[in-house]
Amino acid sequence: MPDTGAGSSAFPLLRYNFEYFQNGAESGTLTKVRLYNKNVTYTTPEVTLGEIFKGRLKAVNDADESVWTEYVEARALLLPDAPGKVDAVNDGVY
Repeated sequence: MPDTGAGSSAFPLLRYNFEYFQNGAESGTLTKVRLYNKNVTYTTPEVTLGEIFKGRLKAVNDADESVWTEYVEARALLLPDAPGKVDAVNDGVY
């Protein structure tokens, strides 16, 4: 049976532990977060555009904790505004 991330009936998922830091500044910048709800969402505090962060997480239940995931990197980017009305026609596809 595939893992849904919900734990088991005997040991349901309690939380995720998440930690991240700014790349190149590992010492002293580690931020640890505990995420408890089913719709796991976390918004970082204000960051500077172009900064790169590394983060990882693990699951926790009453039986034990999982191993940490591998670190992943993310860069803070400025996203463009939402697209406006599109009027261009390409081979009859609007």
